[in-house]
Amino acid sequence: MTSNKIHCIVGPTASGKTAFSLDLAKKIDAEIISVDSRQIYFGMDIGTAKEKSRSNFDPTNYKEVWREGFLIEGIPHYLIDICLPSDAYTAFNFKEQAKYLINQIWERGKNVILVGGTGLYFEVLLYDFQPSDGQSRDPQIKAELEARYEQEGGEQLWGQLVKIDPVGAAKIHPNNPRYLIRALEYFKVTGKPQSAAAKRCP
Repeated sequence: MTSNKIHCIVGPTASGKTAFSLDLAKKIDAEIISVDSRQIYFGMDIGTAKEKSRSNFDPTNYKEVWREGFLIEGIPHYLIDICLPSDAYTAFNFKEQAKYLINQIWERGKNVILVGGTGLYFEVLLYDFQPSDGQSRDPQIKAELEARYEQEGGEQLWGQLVKIDPVGAAKIHPNNPRYLIRALEYFKVTGKPQSAAAKRCP
């Protein structure tokens, strides 16, 4: 019988979280939810320390795959490989999906372990953190976007910005990493397009 508590394992990449969480999950009969803003992306394996990638990801039909866990050493894991790097995924998407999964796991009589290093995700889920326009920065998300810019180039990230903030994208060149990354960071943290915030300024 579970106590309906959430167990959290927090730390940077490659700090031993995965091994510890697997050992703990086996001892307390738990399922694991990843709290990592990079492990959500299918194909983004380098530098994310994924223990295992999802084998059933279909790039043409994956909108509901976040509901499905997959096994690592016999333990169900969730919110790994659930979308593409070109998708606009925010902390608020994570919050809603994680809340649903937690309740589903509890209904099965299992414990829940949250494992990851994305502090913003922990804050919006556990403390109902609501970023204001003045709290629109997150160093980890910015660093991840900078790494993606180096790996994928500006056109790829600009294409993502067009989907979430076409007004803002029209004013930013794909080869301007400073403004491009800032606009994407703003959306990922606040869940709102940066251009909408600019309109409210006097």
